[in-house]
Amino acid sequence: MPEIPVESTAQFQNSISELEQAESALKIAWDELEKQTAETIAQIAKADQANAQNIRERFAKAKQLRQQLQTKIKQANSRREFHLENSPLAVIEWDREGRVVRWSPIAEQIFGWSAAEVIGKYWHECSIIYREDFEQVSAAANLLLHNKEPRNVCHNRNYTKDGSVIYCEWYNSALIDESGRLVSILSFARDITEQHRTQEELRQREQEFSTLAENSTDIIARFDRQLRHLYVNQEIERATAKPPSEFIGKSNKELGIFPDICNLWDEACIKVFRVGKQETIEFNFPTSDGTTYYQCRIIPEFAEDNSVETVLAIARDITEIKQVEAQLRQSEARFRRVVDSNIIGIIFWNINGEITDANQAFLNLVGYTRDDLFSQKIGWQTMTPPEYRSLDEEKLAEVVAKNTNTPFEKEYIRADGSRVPVLLGSALLEGSQELGVSFVLDLTDRKQAELELEKQQELLESIIKTIPNFLYIYDTEAHQNIYVNAAVTSMLGYTPQELQDRGSEAISSLIYPEDMPKLIAGMQRLENSTNPHETDDIDYRIKHKNGEWRWVHDRSTIFKRTPEGQMKQVIGSVLDISDRKKAEESLKQQNELLQTIFDNVPVMLAFLDSQGELSLVNRHWEQVLGWSFAEIKNRDMLAEFYPEPEYRKYVLEFIQAATQKWGDFQTKVKDGRIIDTTWANVRLSDGRLIGIGQDITDRKRAEAELKEFNETLEAQVAQRTAELETFFDALPDHIFVVERDNMRLPFVNQSVAKVAGFDSRQQMQGKTIYECYPRELAEQFCQENLQVFESGETIHLQQQYVILGNTIYFDIFKIPLRNIDGEVYALIAASHDITELVKTKQALSERTEQLEAANQELESFSYSVSHDLRAPLRHISGFVNALKQRLQSTEALNDPKIVHYIEIIDDSSQKMSLLIDGLLDLSRVGRTELIQIPIDLTRLVQTAIKLTKPGTGAEKAQTPDSVEFAVGDLPVVMGDPTLLQQVFSNLISNAVKFSRGRNPATIVIDCLPDGTIFVKDNGVGFSMEYADRLFGAFVRLHSQREFEGTGIGLAIVWRIIHRHGGTIWAESLPNQGATFYFKLG
Repeated sequence: MPEIPVESTAQFQNSISELEQAESALKIAWDELEKQTAETIAQIAKADQANAQNIRERFAKAKQLRQQLQTKIKQANSRREFHLENSPLAVIEWDREGRVVRWSPIAEQIFGWSAAEVIGKYWHECSIIYREDFEQVSAAANLLLHNKEPRNVCHNRNYTKDGSVIYCEWYNSALIDESGRLVSILSFARDITEQHRTQEELRQREQEFSTLAENSTDIIARFDRQLRHLYVNQEIERATAKPPSEFIGKSNKELGIFPDICNLWDEACIKVFRVGKQETIEFNFPTSDGTTYYQCRIIPEFAEDNSVETVLAIARDITEIKQVEAQLRQSEARFRRVVDSNIIGIIFWNINGEITDANQAFLNLVGYTRDDLFSQKIGWQTMTPPEYRSLDEEKLAEVVAKNTNTPFEKEYIRADGSRVPVLLGSALLEGSQELGVSFVLDLTDRKQAELELEKQQELLESIIKTIPNFLYIYDTEAHQNIYVNAAVTSMLGYTPQELQDRGSEAISSLIYPEDMPKLIAGMQRLENSTNPHETDDIDYRIKHKNGEWRWVHDRSTIFKRTPEGQMKQVIGSVLDISDRKKAEESLKQQNELLQTIFDNVPVMLAFLDSQGELSLVNRHWEQVLGWSFAEIKNRDMLAEFYPEPEYRKYVLEFIQAATQKWGDFQTKVKDGRIIDTTWANVRLSDGRLIGIGQDITDRKRAEAELKEFNETLEAQVAQRTAELETFFDALPDHIFVVERDNMRLPFVNQSVAKVAGFDSRQQMQGKTIYECYPRELAEQFCQENLQVFESGETIHLQQQYVILGNTIYFDIFKIPLRNIDGEVYALIAASHDITELVKTKQALSERTEQLEAANQELESFSYSVSHDLRAPLRHISGFVNALKQRLQSTEALNDPKIVHYIEIIDDSSQKMSLLIDGLLDLSRVGRTELIQIPIDLTRLVQTAIKLTKPGTGAEKAQTPDSVEFAVGDLPVVMGDPTLLQQVFSNLISNAVKFSRGRNPATIVIDCLPDGTIFVKDNGVGFSMEYADRLFGAFVRLHSQREFEGTGIGLAIVWRIIHRHGGTIWAESLPNQGATFYFKLG
């Protein structure tokens, strides 16, 4: 490259340090200028001090300005260096000679070479330029080096240090000094390998697709989700005579494509958009040249979100396939005619390879003329290709030895250089060892036929392998299949060999027994038929290897006959039609279902043909209109139903419009009645109509009655509204309605108006709460109302207001009102004056506190009294015992009265002691702290039974051991174990006591499903009129003589149960036992 000089290293060092040298020279020049200026100023100062001072100050300012400029230059250089070093692009600087003077870190990162390895090298000495791009890069560099352009951008390939090839984008700028001389070139480079690869792949794919599409003999089109053409190739113009531009942006329907093709096409495309899978359709398209057949594949194209964005349709003209098939048949016919014509070439030759004579058939075969023959241009050796010469010599030796040879195949080179295959048979002429004759048969057609036959054989084998039909050949003499194809495995589960191995039993064991006669009859029909192409079609069931019966369709015909003309072999094709049979059965059931619905649906159904004549009616139509289907034949039924011509014309227009909307008509039925009917008409795709009708006579009557009822109801509502307003005005409660939007009061009763200071409610209605109440009170009402509007829930308030100096308490309910959409549009409020109730509650609260204090004092008093009474009782008991001992020494105890008096005193003191104990227990129950823990009541009851001990007197005869206890599955409850133990002890003791004398005495402790506990006995019981007295303290229903006791036990039980937040009651009948129930809270 002569334009780029290569200089020495010294020159390079001078070049790269030129800037530094210029800066150094500038500094020296400035220093010299400053020295000379100082000397000049000194000389001027001698003559003019003031002027010298002025020059000195100006020079000082210039010096200061120079320093500032130097500082800014350094800052600018620093920023420039920072940006260049940190640029995301590779920064490379070349001097005017094309040598590298800057190599940034990014350049090292992209190309792999360090700065030390490339600084100082000429650009063409660097190994980064791809060889094939060197001329391009050289041209761009020379334009900059020779100052022919200030900047350029180029794209080229580059090497990296490891030998890889990358694509880079280069931005090159030339720095020119004031004299127009090049200073340096600054290049910015970025690696665009990935971008280039992506663009190249995209370009290649687009080019491949465009090339394929535009040169394809198939019609290729792309559709959007509105089924509009986005792209169509040139092939469409051949098929439709319309250019592709007319298709873009339009659907098939908009283009006027035939409706049946549009419907088929649109359904397939919509399905592909919906399911995202390829669809294949076939259709025919009429053209001026006839009907063209197409097979079209519709393929989904997906967007980034995996949705189907467009579909690609590829329609292939398959008409040519049919034409090729026809041509193939014609070719076969021509080939057979050639074979049957016995055309053969004959040549006469000598042993030296010359052809002395030949017939026209041979000359035509090899492409020579008779003049060529006579001029000795033809020789059998010269026409033989080299690869056949050894065969020729072998066959010639055979002729010489045997006077003839076995015909063999070879090729001749024709006059035009092409080759022709022939079958050659030769013999020496009689009496000669050098002259011979050969018969040459043109094998071109045979060779072609053999090739075509091979193709057909391959096609047949391919069809046999891929066809889903099970093919067989059945030998009627051996009574078994002698051939089956591989499809039998997928259909019946048997391999061909397994089916062959079953022999003659295959048919009898696999065919459904009831279908066997049909199969035999079909065979006999074939055998007896005089038609050589007779076929037998039959459906029957055959057993799969897994035992499943499958329906198949068998088409068979005679394959071979015996010499006597009898049927020998039958060939057949079996197709699995199980799915079709199931579909037929399903369709049959659906038809039966539809017919049943049609006959029994409670609406009138009528089918009209394209001429408007009734073709079918259902049973309900006959029942409503009175005419049978047989009666309406050849009748003008519209005239029967609608006698008035104008009205009939209106009905006919409604029917023909078939808008699918309902219309009401008055229809005359067979018996002359006029009924109300409503009809809707639907037009089918074949032009027929379905009329759907209903008898609405009752509905019309009901609507009239309903209208009359509504009018009556509206009058009653108006009356009731007036009555309700009167009722609201009479109520002492304040009732009002507040609207949400503006806090307006559309309704208030008289009580509200009175309190608000209005003479009547009509004066207040329609105003806002701010117009009716003081600002502070209105704000309070507004906040309450907003709470109802926003929450949609009822609020309950109790507020006090000062009215005319008196404090009044109100109990207020504010209830949301909703529209039919469920939105709160207003509220209704009712406020009740509860001033007296509040005052009563306050008095009652004070009274309750007084009673609680009194009750506390009473309990303390009871405890104190019962405790203080024990001392006198102990004294009485002690003195009675002392008196007994004193009287024993005298005869006083012999006096029955004295003994009786002493016993009375003793019994009375014991009874008093028991009463005091009961009183203490009763008091203690009220004072004891309640402990709530889980308690197993079953264990508690068992402990209570054990604690029940025999008493005195008659009770000793009845102990827990002589009583039958039945304890059920009691629950675990929360309660105080000590107090509940007392409950069961008292109840069980009472049950034992009052069951005395029963044989057996039975006590049941169990619970009801709702958790209610009960203790039941079969004792003496009591009358229910005393049930409300049972749980009072010291209450007894029996005398002390009958059943001992203090009357405290049940009072203690009642207090314990109530302390647990529960209830207790009893049920009984005299002499039928008693049951005590309790339930804890």
